[in-house]
Amino acid sequence: MGALTMKYNDEEMERLLSEQLLPGESLEASVACNYMETGFFASRYPIAGYIGLTDSGCLVGIMIRLIGSEQVRVDLSQVTKLKIRKPALTGKLVGQREIYLEHMGGKNRKVKFLMQEKISGKKFAAQAENVQRIMSELEYLQNSLPGK
Repeated sequence: MGALTMKYNDEEMERLLSEQLLPGESLEASVACNYMETGFFASRYPIAGYIGLTDSGCLVGIMIRLIGSEQVRVDLSQVTKLKIRKPALTGKLVGQREIYLEHMGGKNRKVKFLMQEKISGKKFAAQAENVQRIMSELEYLQNSLPGK
C-alpha cells in the first residue's frame, strides 16, 4: 500500500505494525512518525510511517513510500549507537524528538526517525502517551550503552 492510498489512523497503524510481529509478541506502544533516510545520497525529505515498541524489546516500523512500503525491525539488544535530540526550533514547540540508531543485523542497519507528541488533523488518540513510553525505553537504553 502506497502513500497515495493510505488511511492515516490508529486502526491502520495497528494493522500494519501487527503484520511484523513474531508469534506470541504484542505491541506495547505505537506512534506515527517520520523517517529520514541516512547515507551520503539520502533524500532530505521525510518519509511518513509508523513505529511501535514490542513486549520483546524490539522496534517495529513501516516506511510508507509513494509506491509501496518498507518494513523496519530493530532488536534493541543489538543497538550499538543511539542518539536522541530535540530539534532546535521545532523540538521545543511541538515536543518533537529525533532518534538515530545503529544496530547489528537486519537490512536497515541505520535508522533515523522523528516522533512528536501532537499531530494535528490525524486520528491518533494515544500519540503523546506512546511517544513518552517509547522515549523512556530509548533513554534507558541510551544510558546503558557503553561509552555513555
